[in-house]
Amino acid sequence: YQTPYIVHPLGVANQLIDHARVRDVAIIQAALLHDTVEDTNTRLEEIEERFGEQVALYVDEVTDDKSLSRPEQKQMQIVHASEKTEGAALVKLSDKLYNVRDVATNPPPSWDRERRDEYVRWSAEVVDNLSYQDPKLKAQFDKLVTSYWDKT
Repeated sequence: YQTPYIVHPLGVANQLIDHARVRDVAIIQAALLHDTVEDTNTRLEEIEERFGEQVALYVDEVTDDKSLSRPEQKQMQIVHASEKTEGAALVKLSDKLYNVRDVATNPPPSWDRERRDEYVRWSAEVVDNLSYQDPKLKAQFDKLVTSYWDKT
């Protein structure tokens, strides 16, 4: 069963609203749009035209450089985590929380245990290096990661 695309960005935004109590509209919009440039033909300029400069800046901060290989992109997420603005760090943390929860409870059928473990390990490294960590989201993330490893 393939989860509809919209479920993920809605989940990331809802976590920010419900758990981190984010009320900044630009951060919420960026959460809804965070994968748009990577996953569609949408350009950052279009996001800026429709949603404003701040939303585009947040989306840009959390968008991988497609000119790099996947391993390089993943390494850059770790390296650049400490440079994120607070808004982008919130989106990134919520995204990682959502994704790790998904990998732990409903992993892609093609992902074996080794791939799931590697994803959780890498996500934790990204989150641990973030410039800003919302305490509630970080506590949920840490609890989820601990629970994941306890089940192995």
